Amino acid sequence: MSNESNISLSKGFTFSFEDDGNSIDAWFSAFSGLEKVYVNGVLVCSQRNFSRNSKTTFKIGTNEYSIDINAKSLLKGPFICNLNRNGQTYKRQKLLFPKPKKRAKISSLLTSFLIFLVVGTLFGLAHSYWQLPSEFIYIFIALVLIIVTSLNSKNHKSIKPVIENEENL
Repeated sequence: MSNESNISLSKGFTFSFEDDGNSIDAWFSAFSGLEKVYVNGVLVCSQRNFSRNSKTTFKIGTNEYSIDINAKSLLKGPFICNLNRNGQTYKRQKLLFPKPKKRAKISSLLTSFLIFLVVGTLFGLAHSYWQLPSEFIYIFIALVLIIVTSLNSKNHKSIKPVIENEENL
């Protein structure tokens, strides 16, 4: 499983490890609490856990493995996944969500203000030209909120989570 395509708050998160020719994937969902561990594409463990810390144990051959997933916050992370082999932490991955830069926040606020200004001007002109009832202000507010929310969600989608690897701990 590729980490890049499997990282999403709505679809869950996947940590992928390689060990002695085996592919070990730990998938979890912060929303449903479901956790699954795959070895070479075969599901070996599945459990539901709603705490910020979990541990899943399994065997590959004579080695006993465990996956520890720890989250500082279930919505914001960071998420830390440890692969333990025979009781020792062997590999670690951290899933981090970069914060938007201040410049991006200011740009987003400026864009929101300009949209409000343009749509408000157009609404005011339409209101006076067609003499619309004053209840149409609710439509105006809803329209502005939809436009601003849509633009802000596009800005946040461009911020990709980052996975840091630590090996041979």
